[in-house]
Amino acid sequence: MSARQPVPALRSQLPAVAVLTQLAYAELASAFPSPFWQRYSASVEQTILTESAGSEVWVLSNDAGTIQASVLFVHAGARIDKTDGTALVLNDPEMRLLAVGPAYRQQGLGERLTQHCLQRAHELGSARLTLHSIAPMQAAQRLYWRLGFERDAALDFCPHPDVHVLGYYKRTAANQAD
Repeated sequence: MSARQPVPALRSQLPAVAVLTQLAYAELASAFPSPFWQRYSASVEQTILTESAGSEVWVLSNDAGTIQASVLFVHAGARIDKTDGTALVLNDPEMRLLAVGPAYRQQGLGERLTQHCLQRAHELGSARLTLHSIAPMQAAQRLYWRLGFERDAALDFCPHPDVHVLGYYKRTAANQAD
């Protein structure tokens, strides 16, 4: 069954989105120190389950209603608590926690949600959309490069001495000619 168009997640769907995200990210656990990974996993779950006025959870589901993929779209001006205890206030909207269930990969779902986030940023009048990734997320980074995202080292941060988070951005449709 194919996925439909992205729709906002219902509050009742947030626990399933959290499980999907944990499942999609589980393969990354071995790439990080255990205490960091435990804090990060707990933070991911809390971020998804805690509704915020400055964020939107979007899902793609199949005809049977099974959530296949999800993403968190965070509005410019929102505050993000990082795993190191510090906080960041976003200058631009940000796409976070893109997750595609392992059984649903290679079907264009991640691309569909990324394009949706770009459209949301455009609708909100933002000049660009940002996101963060880490080296082990090779498939995601290939997608971002293919869609025209560029690296922005000014967005990089290190929440742990062994973890370097890479920042990316893409100009929205209204600002492509700039």
